[in-house]
Amino acid sequence: MDNNQEGGNTALPMAFEHTELPVSDHGCIRLLILDDPFRDSNVINCWLETYTLTECPEYYALSYTWGNPFGSNTLDEAYSGTYSIYIDSKSYMVRKNLHDALLQLRRSHADSYLWVDAICIWQANLQERNSQVAMMDQIYEKAAKVLIWLGVGDADTASVVQLIARIASLPLTVDHVLSDGFFGLPAHDSPVWYSLVDFFRKSYFQRIWVLQENAFAKDALVYCGAVSFPARQLWDASRLLRTTNLCSDLMAMNQDSGDAALDLVQTGMGAFTIYSLNQLCRAASGNESFDGFCGIVSDSNENEIQANACRVAPGDKSFEGFCGIVSDTNDKLIHANAATVIRVLVAITQSFAATDPRDRIFALLNIVKRVVEMRGLDPLPVSADYTKTPQEVCIHLMTLILERNAWLGYLAFVPGKTTHGLPNLPSWVKDLTTRSTQPFMWIQSTQHTPRFNAGKVFHSKGQDFKINGSRLHLVTWQIPLFNAVTVFPYSWQDFQINGNRLHLKAWQLDTISDLGDTESDITECGEFEDVAKVILRCPAIYKTSQDRVEVLWRTLLSDQTVHNYPAPARLAQSFSAFLKYRLFTGIERVGENDQDLASYLRARPNLDILAQADHTRIFAGFRRVREELAECVGPADDAGTAVSMYVKRLAGEMQFFSDAFSRVAAGRRLFRTKSGWLGLGSQYLQVGDSVWIFAAARTPYALRKVADEAAGVYELAGEVYVHGAMHGEPLGDGEPEWENIVLH
Repeated sequence: MDNNQEGGNTALPMAFEHTELPVSDHGCIRLLILDDPFRDSNVINCWLETYTLTECPEYYALSYTWGNPFGSNTLDEAYSGTYSIYIDSKSYMVRKNLHDALLQLRRSHADSYLWVDAICIWQANLQERNSQVAMMDQIYEKAAKVLIWLGVGDADTASVVQLIARIASLPLTVDHVLSDGFFGLPAHDSPVWYSLVDFFRKSYFQRIWVLQENAFAKDALVYCGAVSFPARQLWDASRLLRTTNLCSDLMAMNQDSGDAALDLVQTGMGAFTIYSLNQLCRAASGNESFDGFCGIVSDSNENEIQANACRVAPGDKSFEGFCGIVSDTNDKLIHANAATVIRVLVAITQSFAATDPRDRIFALLNIVKRVVEMRGLDPLPVSADYTKTPQEVCIHLMTLILERNAWLGYLAFVPGKTTHGLPNLPSWVKDLTTRSTQPFMWIQSTQHTPRFNAGKVFHSKGQDFKINGSRLHLVTWQIPLFNAVTVFPYSWQDFQINGNRLHLKAWQLDTISDLGDTESDITECGEFEDVAKVILRCPAIYKTSQDRVEVLWRTLLSDQTVHNYPAPARLAQSFSAFLKYRLFTGIERVGENDQDLASYLRARPNLDILAQADHTRIFAGFRRVREELAECVGPADDAGTAVSMYVKRLAGEMQFFSDAFSRVAAGRRLFRTKSGWLGLGSQYLQVGDSVWIFAAARTPYALRKVADEAAGVYELAGEVYVHGAMHGEPLGDGEPEWENIVLH
């Protein structure tokens, strides 16, 4: 599609073709110059000049998204077409969002030198593409300014930018918005807050490449149409939105007044991640003192970012916290290395999108290089190589992480083969095209010391795993989760990797016999019947001498909150309110037809059976909910108002449990094993899957037998939590009889 052609002249211009860049030790780049906009307002004319990085003139580097900038599918078709620009009077096709950016920049930066990846890199030349990607840290760092293009503006752009500037000026010590007009902010029901939500939903804040482009920027200017403002305001505003109670207070005020729902949960998330990685790299370069880089960890719902205060200024030893370094029982730290850094960066950026799955790694390599140089670590032996398939990149990265860290903890980020989008990928390799649930080790804790050690990590003996071909060979033993393996003498480097196969030691705990409702069934549909059925098959007193209902709610949280392990006992009442609220939503979904409701309740008998058998009265069934609803409506009360107040009270009481549950249980479900262990694992678990402990892992895993394969060959079915087995209790004091197994 060429929207620039005009009638009268049917001759098509010649197509522009790149020529090879000169070879230089200092690296060569092309720079773009836009022609005077007043000569022809309907056509973009420009030309390219070649320079070495050390001798180039002052230039500006553009940061933008190639596709639809608005984060909505409604405009995808409009932004999928191409438009002609003219380089040296020859036609060159670019996408609409870049065309829009160039129209603006030729007004604001006419006759300036620009670096634009889609034009300045010969994209079809893989060798050049590889070398230019490797130089992008230098390209963006050397730029006089990085120009951030968010797309064309609209009627709300100016007011949103003013609000961003106001938020950015607030002190970080502000904790609560006490009333409308507080700190000069708009009223909670002002339309500008909804516009702010839409602003931060722009695609720019969700694309993987913009992380690197901003990480190395010395200075940046944001363009939203013709409106421009300093990027520092955007980053400061996002930091305040993510680290104070501003968003939650505004949403609460909005809800209390009955206004249209204001969803600020994710607002500023992507921008805050961009800001944080910029601070990491600026600190690494020594150009800026930084004392607040956050070890960003996405929660299991991808709905928020938790900031674990983690200093990474040069020379600060708490950098190990950023790398997710864990201490063993002797408080000896595993040494940080480049594979650790890339592991953490991949984990914290998994909510960012990439059209090419390889870019999920390639876009982070220069950030890793900067951190590694800062810490004096050995470099990461990975480079941007677009001749490799996505599968080869995934396998290579996984092998590096396992080898360099000498433990299997990263397997916790691999949900199993069922979730793989890439074909022919081993089940134990993380698929970079899909998001994974947050591992149990890092879901809740703000501490650097791990809460679980099921495999008695760092103290196992013998050859625990090796990689051979596309198979992971382990020595395992099957038990419940978290610290399932007790401490045994262990030789760290006693394993080998051959090709794509990893061999390990493992111990089998048990086989899964029953499955409960998934987290989405519980939260979206109010379903709890299968959970009740599972619990009724457990003895009243569990293996840990705890009541089975207590074990239930603890297992659904992996027995932890952000600040507490084990979870505090007061969560029991919050769980009870959570259960009542979900059952009420289930009843409400059925409607007012008595026959439909009776049929719905008859199909779910186990809830009332378990509630009646529960002497603690924590577990509630439909009968309890209906009784409490009847009690809350007095003779003179309006039924609708009374019910609304009852539900609102439950919503408040359940929040403590609900927040923890949403972090832990997303994408997971309850299970029971044949011998009575209760656990939490992937929603894709199947009856017949087995639960194992690996000698070099802190949490247990579910495995699935592979059809038509020899005994001892399995597929990974994801990390699991097993209540009462997370610290090696089933293993006893002696060393278990490890089995050599293979993960396909």
